[in-house]
Formats: sequence, structure tokens, C-alpha cells
Amino acid sequence: CVATLPDELPGLDRSVQLAIFRIAQEALTNIVRHAKARHVELVWEQSDAGYQMVIGDDGAGFDSTRIDAQTAHGLAGMRQRVVSLHGSFTLHRQTPPGHGMRVIVTVPRDVAALE
Repeated sequence: CVATLPDELPGLDRSVQLAIFRIAQEALTNIVRHAKARHVELVWEQSDAGYQMVIGDDGAGFDSTRIDAQTAHGLAGMRQRVVSLHGSFTLHRQTPPGHGMRVIVTVPRDVAALE
């Protein structure tokens, strides 16, 4: 696993920090449990508009349109956390199929900033 992170994450509200941590934790747990990945990359980027976290792997991947709502509690939890931050949550299947997934989380700066 390779992580590209700044030394510090200044300006983030603690509740936002915790939500981002839990999203990353769940994504990495899903990779370990299901993906059979050999490589994982986590990238955190900041811009004037907000923050973006991308977690990608080279594992088995899955068809996100065929997720059973009864068993996808982790994905639903990640999505709920992002929605509570007025952000966006996207799953991208790497191509060709069977070559991993990418989770992309964006959070607008005005929501994430310390109050």
C-alpha cells in the first residue's frame, strides 16, 4: 500500500477528519476482505475547491450495478458519511474488468473547514 498524503491536514474540522478516516478504513478493509489486491494506492489532494481522496487497487473488482443492498453495508456507510459532508462518492471499476476498483471521495472546502 502506498499513501500520498501531506504532512499535516490543517483546517479540517475534527468531525470531518473522523469521517474521512472511517471512509478510508472501510475502503481498505473491503480491499483486504474481497479484492485479492496486490497493490493499493491512497492519494489525498487539496485544492481551493476542497479535498479529494482516491483509493485504488489492482484486485478482482466488482460490478457496482450488481451490488446487493443487503450485503453492501460498508459501501452504504461510506456513501452516507460522504453525503453528510455534502460531498460526492464514486466507485469506478478499472479496465479491463477484473483489474481493481477506485473509490473517489470529494468534500467541498467550505463544509470541511474549521468553524
